[in-house]
Amino acid sequence: MEAATEWYRKPASGGARVPVGANDNFEAIANPSSAEGAQWYFMETTIYRLDGTPLTYIDSVLVKPIDLPTFTITHNDNTEKYDTICMGSNVNIQLSGGSTYRLTSPYLQDNINPNSFIVTPTVNTTYIFEVDNNDEFGNRICTRVDSFNVQPILFNVEIGNPLTICQNDTVTLMNLTNEAVGSSQWSFANNPISSLDTLIFTPQSSGFISYTLTDNHSCFAKDSLYITVDQAPNVSISGTTRICLGTQTSLTANSSLANCTYEWNTGETTESIVVNPTNPETTYEVSVKLQPANCETKAQVTVYALNKPTVNASSDVNICLTESAQIYVTGSADSYYWTTFPVDENVQNNTSTNLTVEPIVSTMYIAHGANDINCQNSDTVLVYVSPLPEAQMTFNPSIIDDLDPTVIMNDITDGSVLRLWTVSDGATSSEEIFVHLFDISDTTQTFNINLYVENAAGCQDSISNIIRIAKTHYLWAPSAVYVYDSDPNNTQFRVYVDNPVEFELKVFNRWGEMVFQTNNPEKAWDCTYKGSLVPQGAYVWMAKYSYADKRKKVFTDTGTVNIYK
Repeated sequence: MEAATEWYRKPASGGARVPVGANDNFEAIANPSSAEGAQWYFMETTIYRLDGTPLTYIDSVLVKPIDLPTFTITHNDNTEKYDTICMGSNVNIQLSGGSTYRLTSPYLQDNINPNSFIVTPTVNTTYIFEVDNNDEFGNRICTRVDSFNVQPILFNVEIGNPLTICQNDTVTLMNLTNEAVGSSQWSFANNPISSLDTLIFTPQSSGFISYTLTDNHSCFAKDSLYITVDQAPNVSISGTTRICLGTQTSLTANSSLANCTYEWNTGETTESIVVNPTNPETTYEVSVKLQPANCETKAQVTVYALNKPTVNASSDVNICLTESAQIYVTGSADSYYWTTFPVDENVQNNTSTNLTVEPIVSTMYIAHGANDINCQNSDTVLVYVSPLPEAQMTFNPSIIDDLDPTVIMNDITDGSVLRLWTVSDGATSSEEIFVHLFDISDTTQTFNINLYVENAAGCQDSISNIIRIAKTHYLWAPSAVYVYDSDPNNTQFRVYVDNPVEFELKVFNRWGEMVFQTNNPEKAWDCTYKGSLVPQGAYVWMAKYSYADKRKKVFTDTGTVNIYK
């Protein structure tokens, strides 16, 4: 058997019925308005028997509509059913249209003051209110429900922890939460400095940096941090920066602040360092930091390592004693001075670049040169002093004999290697032994003989002598006298000398007693002594004499004569 169900309604005051929709469960919604008045709702069900005969069943219900009470929710001068507030703000809710109100959610509260219900939600909250419509007996006939949603806006900003920076450092700050979007405002020491989302700022003093972010509901969040601005030290480097290559210098980093740390590009961490640069120009840098921000100042200095100046002394020189030498020095030095060894007082510490020296012994002259920072160099001149040769000569014979005018001249100068003989008769020779035959035309002639000599060092000397010519002179004396000889000339003793200008003859017996003396070259000894013949025997004679051509020379000759009877 099958069944069919339909819903209808019609006014209680009469009228045609009209269909009413139902759901799948055959449920109809009755919602007549108060203007329509009471309504009958019919449910008509038709059942068919097996033989097809329909059986209809009808049931009904009368629905009397009563209007709900008027209910209006307002808040903060807004009638919307929601409100967005800043976290921590109050919402003033006003209810109207009814007489008695109650809050059913999020908590239960009866008898609400409809004109001022203040809430301060901390989370998104829906406030549900009810208002009743009672009959004349005070019985609840119907209840109207309405709700209001409050959404607190909560966002935070965070710009970081306190900072310690160095003066002239730039900080970059931003909101680290990124929870809200709105307008930004940065301030330093309560003074606005930027409205950008990211702050790029170079504070010159310590203070608070604050950040305020405001959304489109005028809600805001704020954060601040204290920034400490440390000064970087003023740094200079002192020390000698122009030195001689191969020497060292001390460099000191001078900081305007105490308790700093130091680090040089040499790796040293002390305030002062000692450097020994090997290049002409070397730059040294020091980093000076002040804790805790490590505020850093760097300073540089260039050390110039100067080469020694060039000092070029003149070449070594050989001179002879009494000669002088010219010495000099050139180069790149700014100043020069000389020292000597052994000491030459005329030159020691002389500052001239050209000198005339006259040493008496071989001397080392040392030229010292210095630049403007006293880098020094030196060079040496050796002045070799060779002694002068002392020219000496000998003659053999020393007086020219007119019978044999040959003279042997000998250079006996010590160390002579070169020589020149010159004779006034025009003869010359370079031989050490010079044999010369003079041409004698007059026995009163004299000849000048000059000898020029030179030693291995080229030093020279000369000597001159005069050689004279002598006549051929003679002296003769008999060796025996016979006092009884028949020839009277043979009974006397005399010495024969050719034309002496001075003459003396003495005869001595064997006891040294003078038995005869005369100054007359023509006088003879008659072999007597004190009036008597002398005894037979040997007697010694001695003759002294000189010649007109040789007045300055006294000749002495001796001999023995035998007296026989």
